Amino acid sequence: LCQALVCLESKHWLAKTWCRIEALLAGKCLEKPVYLLPSGGLTAGGSRRGDGWLLSEAKEAVDIGAPRDGQVLPGERQLVERMAELLPGGWQAGASLTWYRL
Repeated sequence: LCQALVCLESKHWLAKTWCRIEALLAGKCLEKPVYLLPSGGLTAGGSRRGDGWLLSEAKEAVDIGAPRDGQVLPGERQLVERMAELLPGGWQAGASLTWYRL
């Protein structure tokens, strides 16, 4: 079961269809926290908050583009289109998401 998603930040990671779908599935469909790990690494620590543990409280609002507008290999396109059917906006719509920067 998915408890959270940790995305490795790179220069063009949000331009990739797989990254968009993963973040949208975890954040919107499964309603789990999405964390952004900087490419330069992170500092140790965690924070106790309410009834659960968060790895970070540094919230950022981000607009994730439609999966169809991202980069995907031709051989994987049919698979990601089917996966995107699970998303609230489907293959053709992006969404706003709050993630936590580590």
